[in-house]
Amino acid sequence: MRKLFLIICCLIPVLGFAVNEQIDIITLLANAENEIPEPYRSPVAVVEMRGEFNDAGAFQQLRNETLSSWEEIIPKVSSMGISDTKKALLFKATQGLPLEDYLQMAIATMDLWENGNISRLQAMWVLFPSEKHLRNMWESETPPKSLSELAQKAEAICSDGSKTKLFFTNYLRKHIHNDSLVIDSSTELTEISKPKLKEKPLALQAEAIKVEVPKKAPEESSNWLLWLIGALVVLGGLAVVVRRKN
Repeated sequence: MRKLFLIICCLIPVLGFAVNEQIDIITLLANAENEIPEPYRSPVAVVEMRGEFNDAGAFQQLRNETLSSWEEIIPKVSSMGISDTKKALLFKATQGLPLEDYLQMAIATMDLWENGNISRLQAMWVLFPSEKHLRNMWESETPPKSLSELAQKAEAICSDGSKTKLFFTNYLRKHIHNDSLVIDSSTELTEISKPKLKEKPLALQAEAIKVEVPKKAPEESSNWLLWLIGALVVLGGLAVVVRRKN
């Protein structure tokens, strides 16, 4: 019993710290929501906001907390019991992260989506952020590997036939599947870039031969005919001359 009592005494501070940490996040979310004018306290309005938050207000405190503790906060989203507006605020706050950290956060968020802990719309907020340093991440010519990892997870979760799945399929086809095509020699490259011409079918070849062969026959026969007529004319002339002499 004494050992059990000691174990409980050791666990109480740890559990208390975890509870207090979660309460602090929820308090920050509530304060940030109260800071928004009431007509704009909706998930969509929060996601679309750019620069409307007070840099010294509750939202900035929330952002600072997510910058240092997102790895502990994101997995607990499903157990916080917060509204969609507060979830939008949380995901909006994470957009203050540098690109690589944000991508890691987004990959972790895909696990929440896959397990049904957040909605498709909330996942889209994460996949397509609005902050300036993040909004064009899918158009980067030299994307980090973690972006492809995020695309793979999102593609696997998206419904078949959806436009979102098609977007990630095309992205992966461009940045991964084509890059895996390696040509080992210049000979193969020449063969690929200069395809062989197709040979004509035998029937067409035979037809071409049939057309070419008769062309010379009329020329030869016409030449012989001219020689024959000329010879007859000459012989006829000689016969006339001989008769006159006689």
